Amino acid sequence: MVQLSYSKIEKTTISITVVLFASIVFILNVGCSSFRNSISKDKEYMSRIQSDTINGVYIPKDLEDCFLQLDKLLSEDDKDFIKNLENRNETIILHHGLGMALRNNWGLWGGSRLQTYLKNKKLKHPDNMSAIILEFYYDWLNNVDYWRKWADK
Repeated sequence: MVQLSYSKIEKTTISITVVLFASIVFILNVGCSSFRNSISKDKEYMSRIQSDTINGVYIPKDLEDCFLQLDKLLSEDDKDFIKNLENRNETIILHHGLGMALRNNWGLWGGSRLQTYLKNKKLKHPDNMSAIILEFYYDWLNNVDYWRKWADK
């Protein structure tokens, strides 16, 4: 067996090379994993924004469809409560209840066809999206067509 003898500089160089190689392998592995996760999330997002159902919940396609779904989902007492608010701005009291349910269940945070529709209407934040749905739902219940002008823009 041949015994190799390395100088102190050669040993340091070998150690540095091994550490650099291990670091490069680690960075490439993490980077590739991150890239794979990104692609997976992109595919999931694309699926969500095209689907009419997410996690078993029907996702409205536009504002009128939101109203039709709310008409089905809410009790008569709930609809009367909203209808009898002093004005459409009073729907803000629904922000943490019904508004949060709309944001979470209709994919306004994580992506959905409704989120895409509302983003195309220049609404960027889910809080604003649910607010406009509730304000125009108030109009819908009170037979006021302001929502239609907005939807037709």
